[in-house]
Parts: sequence; C-alpha cells; structure tokens
Amino acid sequence: MREPSDASAGDKLLIFGHHSCGVKANKSHSISSNMSRKAKQKLVDKTTKFSEPTDDIESEIIEIYAQYTAAVDGEDLEDEALQLDLTIEQLPAFLGELHIPPRFIEDILRDFEAYNHYVKTTGSSVVTSETAETNAFVKARETVENFIIPDTRIVDMDKLIAQTTRLLKMRNHKEYIYTNWKMVIDTVVTETNKMESVLRPKVDLATLHSEDYEKMELNLKDLRTLKAYLKLGDKFQDVALIDMISLFANGKAHISIKDFGEIIGLLGELD
Repeated sequence: MREPSDASAGDKLLIFGHHSCGVKANKSHSISSNMSRKAKQKLVDKTTKFSEPTDDIESEIIEIYAQYTAAVDGEDLEDEALQLDLTIEQLPAFLGELHIPPRFIEDILRDFEAYNHYVKTTGSSVVTSETAETNAFVKARETVENFIIPDTRIVDMDKLIAQTTRLLKMRNHKEYIYTNWKMVIDTVVTETNKMESVLRPKVDLATLHSEDYEKMELNLKDLRTLKAYLKLGDKFQDVALIDMISLFANGKAHISIKDFGEIIGLLGELD
C-alpha cells in the first residue's frame, strides 16, 4: 500500500504534539514555540516515566518471565532454589514473545548475537586488543549490561523491566511513532527535492511504501534541512530539540525510526 504525503508546502509539522496532521503556518501557536517548550522542559527535568512500567506492561513482562523461570513440574513452586534463571542466551526468544516490531529490537538482537559469538569464540568477555571485532563486541557488551547482573550471564529482573518497558511503550504506540516519522521524512524529502544542487537522486514520495519509511534514516544534513524548514533560530531553547536528537545519536551517523521513537518517549509522548 502506498503512503501519500501528509505534509503540504503551507503546513508546519507538529512532530511531537498529539496530532497526526499538519498545523497551518498562520496559527499563533507556532510549532517552534511548542517544540521548544517540550525540549526545554525535558532538559530541565531530568526525570522521565519512559522506563516506568504501567501495571499492564509489568504484568505482561512478569508473565512471560515466569514461563522461562518456573520450577520443574511437580516441584515446590515456593522453593526459590528450584527457580530457573533467565539468561542472555534466552533474551532473543523472550523479546520475541512480546511481539515487538522488528525495527525496534533489531539492533538489540544484533548486539546479543555479537556478544554471545565473541564469548563463545574467545571464552571470555574481556577485551585485550583493539580491532574491528573487539570494538563491535564492546558496543554489544554495553547493550547486554543493560539487562544482566554484573559479571554474570543472568538477567537482572529490574533491568529487564526497565529496558523492556521502553520497547513495549514503543510497540503500543507504533502507529503514532510511524505517523510522526513519516511526516518528518516527507518534509525532509520534499525540501531536499527543491534544492537545485542536490547530489543524490530525487525521491518520489508517491512510490514509498510503509516498509520504505521504516527503513529510512536521517543524517546530519537531513536534520539541518528539517531545522531550516521549521525556521528555528539560534537561541538555546529554539535549537534544543535538534540538539537533543544529535546528542541522543551519541556519535551515530544516522537516526532511525527506533531512535526517533525513543526521543518521543523521553519527551513523555508515550506515557
């Protein structure tokens, strides 16, 4: 199914608002001021509910966790010594049980695989040299450490709930994330297509399908194009949102739909 553009030349995008359509440019409540307040509030208030589970989310996580850690049939279920541990090797299957969209967990699964492969191959999680493989392992280890008890292969329940909660909130708001992501992509593509000295081929939005949007990523030039379209100034509060996206990327070359979803979550849009 083809996805027509939701953005028109006379509209400004309400990227982090509670609407899935454009806001006319002549509105007195401009997108710049709206986004600036949200971004500024996020920078001032360091607390977030993004990792705090709702009762339904916590129950869903615990129910599946129990399936992996239940005592052997016929044993005393109250005897904690008989309870099994959830391990790193089981995490991909565990996440699969939660039906999280692939785009939101593919990087995590890739890191799990890289971590397990390195440890199995070398017999250690200690890095003694710097190579492309060990650098990839260090990144993978950071992801794994967000889920496990230090210096073990056992999953930490509190960490699991915190990390999985973020993924489930994005899963539950997939359409909201996708709609806003599509508007951003449409805007960047439309504005980029207008430039006379564009080196890359122009993109016909009418040919894009939903899976195309999910695969697309934004680079720094795209963010500058978006900033110019939104007519943000150089004041701290005006550029806070764009700076936040850049800081969130933490040196990454591109922003994916998952990165975008986490930004929305950190701004409180998924609670």
